[in-house]
Amino acid sequence: MYFLPNESRNFISPPTSNPPIFNYVSFCKILSINDIRDKVETILKKQNFISS
Repeated sequence: MYFLPNESRNFISPPTSNPPIFNYVSFCKILSINDIRDKVETILKKQNFISS
C-alpha cells in the first residue's frame, strides 16, 4: 500500500487474518453478467440516463 497516496491509505484497512463475513465466491458464481447489465440498463433508463 506504500505506492498509494496518504489520502487513499487512510480509507483502506490493513489486511487481516479473519475470514470474510460473506462468502463472496459462492455469490459471484451465481451472478450472470447479462443479468447485471440488464439491471443496470433498467436503472439507467428509469433515471433517464439512456434512451430506449
